[in-house]
Amino acid sequence: MKLFKAAAFVAACITAPVAHSAEVGSGTLTLSETTFTFEGGPIVGTNATNAAGLECIDPILPCDSFALTTDLPEELAEYFPTSLIRVLLGPTDSPSGADDYDLQLLDSDGDVIAESTSEGAVEGVSVVALGGVNEYTVNVVHWLVVGGSYSATIELSLGMPSEDKTDEEVAAWLEENGGSTLMQARARAATNPSSVGGGAAGWLSLVLLGMLGLSRRR
Repeated sequence: MKLFKAAAFVAACITAPVAHSAEVGSGTLTLSETTFTFEGGPIVGTNATNAAGLECIDPILPCDSFALTTDLPEELAEYFPTSLIRVLLGPTDSPSGADDYDLQLLDSDGDVIAESTSEGAVEGVSVVALGGVNEYTVNVVHWLVVGGSYSATIELSLGMPSEDKTDEEVAAWLEENGGSTLMQARARAATNPSSVGGGAAGWLSLVLLGMLGLSRRR
């Protein structure tokens, strides 16, 4: 259990420098900017508060925070109903071999909408991506970290297109709303059957080319 692990590290934490919370970055997810990576550490400290709910109070209960904004088309769910925001965290250095992080995603009101509190240094959360402009905070909680560092990735995953939309409608929507270079390449191929092949065949060809891996029926 986490409390037993905490007891095992008491001596190390007492003699180590005090850990402080940090603003580790900010970014806006859009159809053209779909991934962010941020890092933290080296960290020495403990924030073993999850028995009563995770808290971030600098410097007593340290966390790192990333300010996340999403700016997505209002009709996102109409075209990609299973789109998600995903956050994945893992260690890049762990001198103790037993660092333990927790992960939170908060909405603009400061309410926790997803959290991961497993025993270890690998954590992940996901929530449904909403259309419009939305503000979030990603908190990396230093549950028990002795000299460790981490890296975290935030991504927009569109998932499968809606079966109510044709390939041409999805392709046109992506281009109209500033999809990434890969998304726009898919859009051009879908609207130009002679280049790759239209319909389901066109989508499959693009999957084989490694372009976003979406396949669907018309």
